[in-house]
Amino acid sequence: MNRLALIKTHLILAAVFFPAVLMFTITGALYTWGVKGSYQDSQYTLTLTQAPKPDLDIFTLLVSNELTKLDIELPTGKSKLKREGEQIQFEWQGSSHDVILKPNIKDAQAELIIKQASPLRFFVQLHKAKGAVFFKIYTTLFALSLSIIMATGLIMAWQVPRFKKLTAISLTTGLLSFIAIALLS
Repeated sequence: MNRLALIKTHLILAAVFFPAVLMFTITGALYTWGVKGSYQDSQYTLTLTQAPKPDLDIFTLLVSNELTKLDIELPTGKSKLKREGEQIQFEWQGSSHDVILKPNIKDAQAELIIKQASPLRFFVQLHKAKGAVFFKIYTTLFALSLSIIMATGLIMAWQVPRFKKLTAISLTTGLLSFIAIALLS
């Protein structure tokens, strides 16, 4: 690859994906220190006609119907059943909101909790892959592009004779540091 093509590839990918770099850098750094954003909870009591079986599909349908009635979009992430003591609760996470359903079989009721994400929590949820499929595709392209940006930068540095030794030393130091830190973790 000639130098001009490397520079253009490096520049275009770096510029296009710079917003993703900022989001992942900021949310990752804050999350490392326990800053995750917050939620604002809304609670609803549902009257159940019958005790639902602890089945993911049944709970998903029940919650989907209730969210539709409330004019709230379905969460973008995956749903799961979680044991909470002797009870089973349904959780469905997304980027903008999470939903929890706690059925109380004895009273034929369920508590529906909708947790609306703050702006920071929204981006943390995207960072944690709780977004919609098109955001997951975007981040996959970002990861691939980040590898290309790094590779083109290394190739360009390697092509400059006075940077060849510095590039080799830096690359070796980076590789050895990565291995050492990974083994110590």
